[in-house]
Amino acid sequence: MPRMKRFHNSDSDESTENDVAAATPNSRSKGKPNSPPSSDSQTLRRSSRLGTPGPDSPPASLVCDICGKDRTGSKAKNICCSKCKRKYHVDCLKFDLIKTEAVASYLWECSACRKCSTCGISTHTGAKIVCKVCDRCYHMNCVGSQQNSIQNRDRWTCKTCGPSKTPPSSATRNSGSTLTTVRATSVTGSDSDSSSSISSASSNRKRKHNNAVLSVPVKKSHYSNSEELSCNVEGCDSSGHLTGRFDRHCTVTCCPIYHNMSPEDCRVKMVEREQKRKEREKHVEQLEQRQNTVPSKPQLQRRFRVNELRRYKKEIGQEEQSRLEEHWKTHAKSREPLIETLTSRYDVSLFREAQARLAEKEEEKIRSDGFKDNRLKKIQIGPYEIDTWYNSPYPDEYTQLPKIYICEFCLKYMKSGIILTRHMAKCIWKHPPGNEIYRYQTISVFEVDGATATTYCQNLCLLAKLYLDHKTLYFDVEPFLFYVMAECDETGCHIVGYFSKEKKSLMNYNVSCILTMPQFMRRGFGRLLIDFSYLLTRIENKVGSPERPLSDLGLITYRNYWKSVILSYLADNKSGDISIKEISQYTGINPNDIVSTLQYMQILKYWKGKHIILRRQDMISDFLEQKSKKQPSYRTIKSSMLKWTPITDTP
Repeated sequence: MPRMKRFHNSDSDESTENDVAAATPNSRSKGKPNSPPSSDSQTLRRSSRLGTPGPDSPPASLVCDICGKDRTGSKAKNICCSKCKRKYHVDCLKFDLIKTEAVASYLWECSACRKCSTCGISTHTGAKIVCKVCDRCYHMNCVGSQQNSIQNRDRWTCKTCGPSKTPPSSATRNSGSTLTTVRATSVTGSDSDSSSSISSASSNRKRKHNNAVLSVPVKKSHYSNSEELSCNVEGCDSSGHLTGRFDRHCTVTCCPIYHNMSPEDCRVKMVEREQKRKEREKHVEQLEQRQNTVPSKPQLQRRFRVNELRRYKKEIGQEEQSRLEEHWKTHAKSREPLIETLTSRYDVSLFREAQARLAEKEEEKIRSDGFKDNRLKKIQIGPYEIDTWYNSPYPDEYTQLPKIYICEFCLKYMKSGIILTRHMAKCIWKHPPGNEIYRYQTISVFEVDGATATTYCQNLCLLAKLYLDHKTLYFDVEPFLFYVMAECDETGCHIVGYFSKEKKSLMNYNVSCILTMPQFMRRGFGRLLIDFSYLLTRIENKVGSPERPLSDLGLITYRNYWKSVILSYLADNKSGDISIKEISQYTGINPNDIVSTLQYMQILKYWKGKHIILRRQDMISDFLEQKSKKQPSYRTIKSSMLKWTPITDTP
């Protein structure tokens, strides 16, 4: 059974987004301005940045923030953050030799302190991209013109590294190489050939059609990298457009093959629609000039013809029935069903015209939103329209849309706002499909079993993947419990976030995945979810810890929570000895997390052969002062409002 990984995975290729990494600040050796440094100074400077003791420096205590071990005296290299001074083993970071050398060349910062190398602003929020060679981090908006050439974010290299610093083996897509950095400029030759062949084929199709039917102008495709934007329909080469106005398409909605048509048929239909549009405009002008509202004779005749056309329906014979069955067996859901036999030809033509209008509107959205890759850009859930951060494995017909619509109660995803409006009129759900185990003021928490509400939990995981980079589990939700936090009003319970955990965790993890919806971030809901997870852990008489590795935002939120809980405990226990075991039993926090937080706060010291906890009164006073300044409406968990019984193993 696959493990549930909700946070950034340190074992993945994108090891640069781990919660650990940085370089130590070192001053260069002072020598003559124009004289090159000696080899000894270079060796000493490089070894000091990597955390390896120099020839004359005494060995220092280097405790890795990941594994918690001290390998002083061994051959293992260490990396230290230039801002927070946390240390890490290169082996624990999964860094190869090339990346280690690149890190030693500049002052590196860990993910908690990391800033964009272009604008200098923190990269904790919003979409970001990391260089595979040097591990510098950038905002996607700050990358600029390079966004057009990004094919694979895991293999992207920044301008600082350049193609000259990329090893020759990285130009190929061989997964067995040490550093699989593939630059978009390494395949320009093949791309130009393919684009030229596509353009020549498109021009041949236009020339052939112009000679056969009518001289209708076809707009050139606006895509800058047409080879990157391809239709996923089987057997389609992305040529043509359902509207007949463009020479290429990249979505299923605009695909002629999916609608059982050819590009030439779409152009013929476009000419017919233009003629009908001109006729309608002519009739509208005539109606506006009339003064009376009595139907004219031409109007009555047209109404009669339309009624006669709608009465006629094509009969389904044996051959037609076999053709329909063969089409369904061959294409199934990869093509649109044959609808000519469902209703009259007049109604079918109206439906085709509506499809063409929808495809034209979608093309306008793609133009206005700058659709550069086959990735879902936006979602609308409730009254909020939210930009997405990462890809999510929605079905292909949804991922190629620039925007999808999600019901905020049942989390069902739809293609258009009209479908969402009709669904909301019929949706009977007003809260998550589980037991309400907590309610205080407007905040409620529902416990949803993945084995009972499978579809809801799968939709919840797909939604969470849009904002969690290394979430790997989407459909195997039966072994997990989902605790959904909602804000309630007169219209229903609106989801603000959730966390999940395994029903039986061998490692005593109390959280497997945690997420606060972007529209509710920076409002205290993340801390509220963490506090609620530890409340359940204390009721179970256990100590818990979140599943590793943590994401950037997850690490920051958990560190702040652990720090505030420990300071609150120190403020309440002013006399007597304090042990880590007592803090763990009182708070439900794992002792390893307590030790790492005390080291981060620099109040855990080694004195006379044993470790001691310093009671820093200045830090406690600052904490109490900040706590007193918080507004009365500050969100907290009231344990008395919880109605929940832990699951026990039956013999």
